[in-house]
Amino acid sequence: MNSLYVIATPIGNLEDISIRALNILRGVDLIAAEDTRITIRLLKHYNIDTKLISYHEHSKYSKLRKLINILEDNDLALVSDSGTPGISDPGRELVKMAQEEGFNVVPIPGPSSVIAGLSVSGLDITNFSFVGFLPRKVSQRIKIFEKFVPNGTALVFLESPRRLRKSLTDLKNSLGDQKLTICREMTKIYEEIFVGTVTTALEHFQEPRGEFIVILEGDAANGPDDLIQENAKNMLVQLAGMGVSGRDSVEFVVSQTGITKRKVYEMMQNVIM
Repeated sequence: MNSLYVIATPIGNLEDISIRALNILRGVDLIAAEDTRITIRLLKHYNIDTKLISYHEHSKYSKLRKLINILEDNDLALVSDSGTPGISDPGRELVKMAQEEGFNVVPIPGPSSVIAGLSVSGLDITNFSFVGFLPRKVSQRIKIFEKFVPNGTALVFLESPRRLRKSLTDLKNSLGDQKLTICREMTKIYEEIFVGTVTTALEHFQEPRGEFIVILEGDAANGPDDLIQENAKNMLVQLAGMGVSGRDSVEFVVSQTGITKRKVYEMMQNVIM
């Protein structure tokens, strides 16, 4: 039975590739690459002359079917432009179909911007969630922030230089000044590991450039204590008795206690309804 090898490739520094990965890239019959122009640089660097075929997120079903047909008689390697295929990169559909049709799918682990960023964050990452690139809509970004961070789950996301400041501003407006680590251009010439808060990050990254990974520390341990929560509940009851709307009540309690809107809405449902 032939195999599909899912191979992690360098995220910047070409030396960050395993000997096993290089041996398989030399030994397979064909390499499916997200962008053949990028992959060819890696292959030339290591004097590998294996043939390439393009496979990316816009590839049609016919291309996917063609690759599966190739697996009938040949071993195939799958690579993305950088990092691990299938992790915010193309590859899931090919892996899924290869598995369904009985081919061996073999992971060749290696570089991952997410794991690399977590390893140098210095934050509590006992539990973390990776959400890829954040949504474009402000409301959807805030929903993600309020879902994970207040519950003690570290949040990891990717961001472009054009949207970094917008996302950090939304974060500060929704959850306040959170602790974070921002990794820029990892393993490349201008690599930078920034450790601080949302406020200091906004001061530091005035004109963002490069590729960013943002890691937010979950703050359940630093969440509202019992007394603050009790006071918030009492406020909600009093405001409801005064006929203040639910929305205005939540806004007031958030301004007085610093508890997140999400948490206050949950309190309001339990206390009043």
